[in-house]
Amino acid sequence: MANSGAVSKQKAAEMFRIPKSTLMEKLAGRTPEHRARLDPFTVLTVAEENALVEYRTGMASIGYQVTSNELCLEVKTILD
Repeated sequence: MANSGAVSKQKAAEMFRIPKSTLMEKLAGRTPEHRARLDPFTVLTVAEENALVEYRTGMASIGYQVTSNELCLEVKTILD
């Protein structure tokens, strides 16, 4: 769009709700088009994550809200 000149860079930035400076950096090639994942590697296995989901949904089904501390304790229990 903005690269082909069909739309001004300002208008393209507004359309996609990004800062114009970000768009300019991407178009100029000063920043990668797609950033590498910045998150750390996964600690829990899929099975462990599913166990947490079951724990959380089970608690919710009886009307109990799990606090972040309780969830952390459950993760620790799974990992130990």
